[in-house]
Amino acid sequence: RRRHVFVLGRTGTGKSTLLSQLALQDIAHGKGVCVVDPHGELIEEILERIPASRADDVIIFDAADEAHPIGMNLLEHSSESEKQRIVTEFIAMLMRMYDPGQIGIVGPRFEHNVRMIMLTAMVVPGNTLIEVVRVLTNPDYAKSLAALVTDPVVRMYWDQIARTNDFHKSEILDYLVSKFNRFVGDERVRHIIGQRQTTLNFREIMDRRKVLLVNLSKGLVGSESAQFLGLLLGQRLLIAALERADVSADQRPDFVLYVDEFQNFATPLFSTILSEGRKYGLMTVLANQYLTQLDAKVRSALFGNVGTLVSFRLGLEDAHILAPEMYPTLNADDLINLSRYTAAAKLLVNGATDNPFTMRTLPLLQSTTPALARQIRQMSRERYGRDVNTVSAEIRERFKNLMK
Repeated sequence: RRRHVFVLGRTGTGKSTLLSQLALQDIAHGKGVCVVDPHGELIEEILERIPASRADDVIIFDAADEAHPIGMNLLEHSSESEKQRIVTEFIAMLMRMYDPGQIGIVGPRFEHNVRMIMLTAMVVPGNTLIEVVRVLTNPDYAKSLAALVTDPVVRMYWDQIARTNDFHKSEILDYLVSKFNRFVGDERVRHIIGQRQTTLNFREIMDRRKVLLVNLSKGLVGSESAQFLGLLLGQRLLIAALERADVSADQRPDFVLYVDEFQNFATPLFSTILSEGRKYGLMTVLANQYLTQLDAKVRSALFGNVGTLVSFRLGLEDAHILAPEMYPTLNADDLINLSRYTAAAKLLVNGATDNPFTMRTLPLLQSTTPALARQIRQMSRERYGRDVNTVSAEIRERFKNLMK
């Protein structure tokens, strides 16, 4: 785990079962674990097999839980450096979502405007993306926040905006509003990111070896919202990991991040996690179906940093890309013709690459504990979620101010 694991293979070949086995093994051994699942089935498989001894450590982040949304304030920060990092990672997130081919949709001008407006909104503690939209749509509110800014670069930006004619100003701001409205316009997502206080302490989750199960339910909340929340969680975990620099290495418990359908979240952020996360005790187990779904830079980061490579049955193109990694034991034809639940694996053993080999994966235990799973879910909702009526009333009150 400490050298990262990458699992590749077509749907139905056994990837999710292997991820479940690995995660349950870590949970049983008392490790800290986060599992990000864009579909939900993987989370349910794991939840129904959680050992009773770890029940108190489980936190369930269910994006489709409308009654008890967990709060995640994207703008929440504890230092100036963290503030800058949050803005930089958010811009990278927007690039991944709106301009994955880097054809100029999210260009330098867009980045500059987003950075300045987010830094302005963050002047007041507790502000969220709702207040970012308010800065974009309410000139009086923007002026009131700009007056509180001490950063000379941000003040210079607002001086420049004040000298811009109304037509060009509207052109800039309307374009930005359209991007942020994607998040605040979805009621489920709004109830999560619109809460002033984040109800999860990611540093505590990592340091106290908690189990965070993230069900993004792409079919229920939509693929774009699921991707956004997954990227946001990855960002918060990396920031929490980097904060562990304030304690010695032997005081940083291992924390394993599992991500299924990794291509949905494959930003430069994960390249950073792969290259630097291990120093701070953050390790990854990543899985996806096709190598061609990944950006060339992310793919290079994967092969350059991953110690364990597991491949289930592949398509022709991916088999030819991966075959050199499995040389001389296996060739492209072998990778194309692997039977179900059979995988090719290459491990890093004592710092040296071992010869690749094939293996059969184990089926999940049939014994499940649905009653314990329901108890864990309810306990998590009560501890970390908030009543949707309270959250909705707070947000409605702030939305009234958008037009003031």
